[in-house]
Amino acid sequence: KQKTAYEISACLVGSEMCIRDSPIVDFTAFDEQIKLSARKSGQWCFDAIKELNSRVESTLFNDSKGAKALREQFGAHGLTNTEFLWFFSDIFVELIQYGARRELCNALKDQSHDVRLEWLSKNYQRVIRPQDYGTYFLANETYDHERNGRQWMYQQCSQFGWMQTAPIDDRTSMRSKLVNLDFYRRVCKLAYGEGIWPNIEEFNYQFGATRLEVTKLILTNGDEDPWKWAGVRSSRSKGIYAYEIVCDDCAHCVDLSTPKETEDKRLTQTRVRIAYRLWLWFNGF
Repeated sequence: KQKTAYEISACLVGSEMCIRDSPIVDFTAFDEQIKLSARKSGQWCFDAIKELNSRVESTLFNDSKGAKALREQFGAHGLTNTEFLWFFSDIFVELIQYGARRELCNALKDQSHDVRLEWLSKNYQRVIRPQDYGTYFLANETYDHERNGRQWMYQQCSQFGWMQTAPIDDRTSMRSKLVNLDFYRRVCKLAYGEGIWPNIEEFNYQFGATRLEVTKLILTNGDEDPWKWAGVRSSRSKGIYAYEIVCDDCAHCVDLSTPKETEDKRLTQTRVRIAYRLWLWFNGF
């Protein structure tokens, strides 16, 4: 154990250090990173993701029988068409975000549309629940410690923003353009009430954005993590260190996982650098 000046020290480990000088409401860079991450497997992977989203959108709005089958296949009976598109695009987002990009792309490669849908329907539960994308659920105030979709979305609607929308350039967009800011405004209103929308300038002013009055801070990002575009990716001052971990499937919170002998050496090297930095700090008290 290390003796520390507990009155002036604290240790915090978090999943996201999303701090920016400039506010982000329309977070198009998120999907742009999904494209870049998917393309590490090959352009064909991003094209497959894009095609799946496009065909699902067409089915929802043009084929009532097919739309019903989709909802049954994914257990998403209570979602509107656009809520389903939001949910469906996040299946890819969450799998890539949590380090399963290679697995996802391999499952999609050279497969038919139906086979791809079948794989997605059997694997989406690992990362998301369709209920978290329905305003009927988000508006439900019943306490359940195993469900945090309402709380997370409230933070986005009231403070953070980070609304994940399709980039203007269709070549970098994989999700439907119907999942736009107007859609999110409707979600926020129906789930939390009139007038709920983030004032990010005020939020940044309150918490300091990147002008952090702290020392001994480590910020990490995985190369494939889309959240890195809402955070700090380079060291800006003495005492604040930023590390970006560049390797296959190095995504969200990759450095917080249990170390493995088979992990990429670049991840191991970053862990060593972090441990060394912490050792220096603790021994400096």
